[in-house]
Amino acid sequence: MKNDYIPPKPKGFTFYYEIGDLLSELEDDQVGRVIKAIINFGLTSEVPELDKMEKMVFLSLKNYVDRSNEKYEEMCKRNKKIADEREKNK
Repeated sequence: MKNDYIPPKPKGFTFYYEIGDLLSELEDDQVGRVIKAIINFGLTSEVPELDKMEKMVFLSLKNYVDRSNEKYEEMCKRNKKIADEREKNK
């Protein structure tokens, strides 16, 4: 088995209801910018320019995305290992 396996990029992340508590502190136009920023971050890993309040909420959401991506990568690696073992035992 190669050690240089790179899992595919995740297709999204789970949006928990508690995120609404963070977003409720922002004005609607700020919420829109934060949501667009977090989607763009998920696609490109780029951290955008935001005002102070938006940045605080964005960084909290970024932690959700980062944790979600870590779990996804672990699952992909585990599934690859299982598939490799299955192929080896054929």
